[in-house]
Amino acid sequence: MRPPHHGMIRPVPFPPKALRLAIGALAALAACALAFAIHLLIAERSRTSEAGLPSLTYEELTGSVFAPPAADPFRAPRARVLKIPDFDGAMAIWGATGRDRRGRLWFGVSACCSGGSA
Repeated sequence: MRPPHHGMIRPVPFPPKALRLAIGALAALAACALAFAIHLLIAERSRTSEAGLPSLTYEELTGSVFAPPAADPFRAPRARVLKIPDFDGAMAIWGATGRDRRGRLWFGVSACCSGGSA
């Protein structure tokens, strides 16, 4: 004889068939949501290309510059130091970088105090 469940929630057996049905329904719902998201993405791309907006090149999408190979690949690249404007609480530069269509470089800067970060 089992002891009574005092103040405990008794486990309710879940029939395997109902469990399979619930998992199948959730999988079907997830598949429909994914299909709808893909449909929206394709529709948005069509809309922007029809609106006369210029399509982005791979370089523009990735913020990269692909130049011809250097004549001497073993020579160190030329570089220069970029001066960051000073601001209150200047703390660190993180890995958030990018380049816009005009060739300007963008990077994330953080501050040690609230309200000071870019």
